[in-house]
Amino acid sequence: MKKQLLFLGAFTAISFGVFAQNNDNPDNVKVWLKPAGGTTQTGLNGYMPTKVDTNQWYNFTDESANFYVVFRSFSSEKTDLVDYNFACFDASLHTGITDPRIPTKDLMQRKLQTGAIFKHSLNLPSSYINPTDSKSFFTVKENAENQIYELMYYDTSFESADHQRVQTYLSLKYGISLLEKNNYVNRYGEPVWNIGLNRNYNEHIFGLARIDDFGLIQKQSVNSLQPVLTVTSLSDFADEEYMLLGDNAGKLTFVENENEMILDRQYVYQNHGSEKNIVLKFDYTQIEDFDTNKIYALRINHGSTELDVEKSQDYLGRIADGNLIFDNVTVNDYGLITLTNVTNAASFDEMEWVVSEKMEIYPNPVEAGGKFHIDLNFNQSTDVDVYIYQVNGKLISKNRLNAVTQRTFEHSVTTAGNYLIMVYAGGKLNTFKLLVK
Repeated sequence: MKKQLLFLGAFTAISFGVFAQNNDNPDNVKVWLKPAGGTTQTGLNGYMPTKVDTNQWYNFTDESANFYVVFRSFSSEKTDLVDYNFACFDASLHTGITDPRIPTKDLMQRKLQTGAIFKHSLNLPSSYINPTDSKSFFTVKENAENQIYELMYYDTSFESADHQRVQTYLSLKYGISLLEKNNYVNRYGEPVWNIGLNRNYNEHIFGLARIDDFGLIQKQSVNSLQPVLTVTSLSDFADEEYMLLGDNAGKLTFVENENEMILDRQYVYQNHGSEKNIVLKFDYTQIEDFDTNKIYALRINHGSTELDVEKSQDYLGRIADGNLIFDNVTVNDYGLITLTNVTNAASFDEMEWVVSEKMEIYPNPVEAGGKFHIDLNFNQSTDVDVYIYQVNGKLISKNRLNAVTQRTFEHSVTTAGNYLIMVYAGGKLNTFKLLVK
């Protein structure tokens, strides 16, 4: 007889101030199947699926067993992931999922297709482990419509804190948000995501981390279910440093807010560790009515979860390869991230304009119809993008210069007014103000 066991990653919402058990330590993992080598854009948060050996069987070695399986499934039918073979019956983990916290069948299907974490704990009778006539074992199933990314089998009993630790590792590695938002913890059981900081921003949690216990250094990540925003760290992480983001589940469209247009979906970051420099990249193909001929800015309110235009630190974005990119963004303890559509660049007069010493613009002011010049000087071959915007945020010209070491860029504007000249080179965005008389 074969029984089908169904277990979704639905986790007990308990946090502990002390983390004493450490049964989750990877030294206790009896079977650990990891992603195949290399990275891929079509995988789960950049990882390749593991290579499943269906001929390999693994013995149960203790009465206590804890399984974690990370997978994606594109099957419309219920399919097996892991088969258990016991002395008196067979059972399996499969993809036919139901969970009261996931209200619709469509949402459940999206979660299966974009990445899910299974947790299963077993307490086996001793007669199951080494009966006289056979052994109890499990096998990993192969199916063309299923992708298994990681499997961990512990032959030890777990406390809730042990489960939280493994969940934190798998969630941040694969960009799969946990259903229980307070299950993100460090080695000592301390929370690395404060759900009470602002309860409106606990959706689609993902982020960066270094967790030496599990050999994880995650310096780029995107949420698997909502792959709108990708975060990349330009800074190194020490062991047990975390930088997580959560959003308000707002719509991916711009709405009016105090005389400016902001993206309805906003983000809160929480950083546990030293100050970090990051790159934020929005996939603008998922944003409704996005206009690539306009300027966009990022407003960050550090130390607050409320938008305050007067106190925000602002960054101008650049558009490349289907993304809106903000380079060298600084994050400290926590803050609110708001994307705005710039309709009046003059409102950003007080922001810090960054200009490389390797660039110079002249003459400035320049006569209408006359040429202005930008001298570019680099010590190695560098690709350069030059954007010219009107003060109302409209893009009027974009130019790509390939393999520049020393060169003078020339251009003319026929209409008098104020302009923004943005030059992206060497991983940095440089911004000039140009007056055309």
